[in-house]
Amino acid sequence: MNPWLNESAWPRQSHVIERLQDSIGGLLLRTLTRKYEMPVDEAEALLRRVLLSMLLLDAQVKDAEAWLIAAICDSGRAWRRARALDERMSADPNEDIVALRGLVFRRRALTAIPDSGRAALRLRFQYRYSFEEIGAELGVTAKYAELLVMRSLARIRQIEEGQR
Repeated sequence: MNPWLNESAWPRQSHVIERLQDSIGGLLLRTLTRKYEMPVDEAEALLRRVLLSMLLLDAQVKDAEAWLIAAICDSGRAWRRARALDERMSADPNEDIVALRGLVFRRRALTAIPDSGRAALRLRFQYRYSFEEIGAELGVTAKYAELLVMRSLARIRQIEEGQR
């Protein structure tokens, strides 16, 4: 049952949320602001969204503190990935042109790589996934995800050397 529809549970849930926010709220905010370098106002808004998500999943959450820590870390990584592209943008347009020429060549090289290799490279370098996260996304082990990335990079290098 949706906890928002169960009015008798509201006081209990708000009490749990207040207790958790008092006990580990500071830790969660510090994690977002220090580890993920998130501005304080965005970190506070994200913490509120995560707490509301926990309210919605109340019956499924067994260990609230562990769930909150995992949810904050996952959300922080997603926030950082979303801003990774902005961080890579150069202030010098000439550097962007050189990078774009390399990108066009690499796109040609990427067509010679299987779909799974392209997906692994995209997750690793565009979204900064760890090998464990890539493995989970592709449904393979972390070791095989690492092997996919390494083989794909080796194939790109091989193609680059052949066309020079």
